[in-house]
Amino acid sequence: MPTPLQPRQPREDQNSFEYFFAAAVMIAVALTILNAAAADFMPAILLLP
Repeated sequence: MPTPLQPRQPREDQNSFEYFFAAAVMIAVALTILNAAAADFMPAILLLP
């Protein structure tokens, strides 16, 4: 039997939450990689001019 606090369609909410969590993880990984790449390329960018 469903709990009173939970709506009748828990699948859509769970799927949307899973998609949101996956997107947040992907964004965090991408930001980490971009931050590391920027930190590595910063001396080269500063030495170009």
